Amino acid sequence: LDPSIAQRIDKPILQEVKTLFKKLLPIQASFAQLFAIVVMFISTLFGTIVTLMEINSRAVLRNTLTPTGEGWTLVGLALTSMIVVAIQAAVLVLVAQYMLDVNVLPALREFVIVGGLLALTIIFVGMAVALALRKEQASILVATFAALVVLLFSDVMTSIELMPELVGTLVRKSPLVVATMLLKQSQLFAQKLTIDGLTPVLIALGLATMLLFSAYNKYKARAARW
Repeated sequence: LDPSIAQRIDKPILQEVKTLFKKLLPIQASFAQLFAIVVMFISTLFGTIVTLMEINSRAVLRNTLTPTGEGWTLVGLALTSMIVVAIQAAVLVLVAQYMLDVNVLPALREFVIVGGLLALTIIFVGMAVALALRKEQASILVATFAALVVLLFSDVMTSIELMPELVGTLVRKSPLVVATMLLKQSQLFAQKLTIDGLTPVLIALGLATMLLFSAYNKYKARAARW
């Protein structure tokens, strides 16, 4: 009997394990997820805090009576928050690139687009919470708790495949999970962004925008009664 034939009879299914990434450090493999989590939390805090500073300032009555467009106040608050978040994210990217040997620059365009959409979505939610509650302690607690819930129901704590089917389906549409997946594909596999891949994040951004305008309209109605 030919030894090669005997080997195929003994092991009819042959397999070969190929290493996709050689010498890949843990920080390099998990940086995309770390980046998305950091962007989510700082966006939550700054979106809420900047809005609270505006609506609880002494100049709020003057700003309310100023003859400007309805949306310019929201644009200014969102832009201020985005600038602060962008500075924090840029520092994180620079530290990762030049101190932790994480090769981010080839996928910098994807990081800017995905990180910007994620930050804008979370900022809108934080602004809506601040406009709805107005109290500093309550707004920050609610916004932070919401971010923790999003983090808990993600693939950070446990694998999505181990979750119940309905929960897993919802988690797969989470902006944090989708953003993490897109960033990993761009950083590790050099894949380009597509509209289909960005669709869940864009839907979340649309819902956050609707929530923000609803909270702002209720805030303006309360201010008019005062």
